[in-house]
Amino acid sequence: MNFKNEFQKKLYEGLNSLVEKYPEFHSKEQKVNGGKFKTFNYTLAGYEQFRNNEYAKDCRGAMFFIPENENDNISLVALPMKKFFSIGEGMPNEVKERNAKDIKEAFVKEDGSLITSYISPVDGELHFKSKGNADYVNMAALNKALNEEFKKQLDELYTYYDICVDMEFTSPENRVIKEYKDYSVSVLKARSLKTGESIDVHSEEFKLNFPAVAEKLVKKVELKDLDLKRKDIEGFVVTMNNGDMFKLKTLPYLSMVSAINFQSKEKLPENLYSAAVHEMMDEVRTLLHYKNRSDAFPIEKLIKQADLIEAYAQKTYIPMKKEILDFVENNKELSDGDFTNKAKKECSKYMGPIMTLRKGGKFDLENFAVKMFGGGAKKEYLKAEEDKEEIKSKPNRLKF
Repeated sequence: MNFKNEFQKKLYEGLNSLVEKYPEFHSKEQKVNGGKFKTFNYTLAGYEQFRNNEYAKDCRGAMFFIPENENDNISLVALPMKKFFSIGEGMPNEVKERNAKDIKEAFVKEDGSLITSYISPVDGELHFKSKGNADYVNMAALNKALNEEFKKQLDELYTYYDICVDMEFTSPENRVIKEYKDYSVSVLKARSLKTGESIDVHSEEFKLNFPAVAEKLVKKVELKDLDLKRKDIEGFVVTMNNGDMFKLKTLPYLSMVSAINFQSKEKLPENLYSAAVHEMMDEVRTLLHYKNRSDAFPIEKLIKQADLIEAYAQKTYIPMKKEILDFVENNKELSDGDFTNKAKKECSKYMGPIMTLRKGGKFDLENFAVKMFGGGAKKEYLKAEEDKEEIKSKPNRLKF
């Protein structure tokens, strides 16, 4: 295989190796004229997996174009920002050392969809990809947030400098938790496809040369205004003095996440399983650390419960999702009758999602998994309850 440069070759090979080694990391291919796009992503990958593999943090939407002609170069066409963590994620000793005094700068964290700009090698036009797809599914809505000069400068950045731009898209149509009345994009990061390095979009030079892009930069927050009780935003993205980045969610936002309901101990195992398959365990751990304000708070046990149930979700949800999607993809050429008969024979317990996806419909696989496997989460949860070993370390409280 040929590549444009050594960085792109190492990244492609590293991501492929990651996918082969861990089921939590995966790739998707999409055939297009002249070749195919290959996108690398993850599902329920744990903190240690990201920490222990140098390519894991780039496995969140990195996309390559693989041409049909084997003599042509494989090229990296989009490289979203690296994975970063919530302030409450990580090993206990790491979490304990995080201190508000070490924050260098802070920005507003919007509650929307991550979009990355790129020029498609298929048609030479500016496109916008989401985390999992080569094209954002609702371009009609996204276009309401973009003006022509903004798109022109994104095109220039990519065409002349090989730079793709990450932005958060918020609108009334792509609500996650918070509600937005306007269509808007907030520019977050920009990365070089030649080296993978981040470009300083907040520099005066960048603002001078690309004013339309700079105009949409995510809002900076003065450190004195870093208020975790704000109700109008999801939270903050903070950069520490050592360069580390963290998400810092507000308490009102965390309280809005329905999967994190600690009031009912009976339902807690299933709620934690739901949080895991909906990829909200970072919110769970952050909320637990926020609540850790006394020596009596059982932070170690609660974190262990979350870890055990997340591992259970990895063992149940990921194989289920793969089996369903693989069956639909591998048997798409069959007639409707043959497809149905084969599904009944080989995957009868998944007939609902399989038949819906076969017909081109949408199916909520996360909630389907909760119904199928959520009841078994209690057994994992009780493993932490049964652990009687006395914990002698000091409480791991966040210094916020």
